[in-house]
Amino acid sequence: MAYGVQLFDANGNELTGRFIPAFVAAFISSPASGTRVFPVIEGKTLVAEPQRLSSPLNPDLPGATATVTGNNTVTWSGASTDQPVIILYK
Repeated sequence: MAYGVQLFDANGNELTGRFIPAFVAAFISSPASGTRVFPVIEGKTLVAEPQRLSSPLNPDLPGATATVTGNNTVTWSGASTDQPVIILYK
């Protein structure tokens, strides 16, 4: 038998997962490109989320990109103060 809490909205959508905390590991705006290894945290997945802060509607401005490989290595390019990359443990 398992114990826990489940929350559902009026449409039956499960909400408990929305309350699981995410932790910011890094906020990268410089250098513009690079690679960094983050420690493994049991039960958490490392996620890189590029942002577009100052010009989200300008299609001519290329956005930052970031990837996470299986050994928690994050590689990014195009990062700046206007387009930072946020690294999270979820």
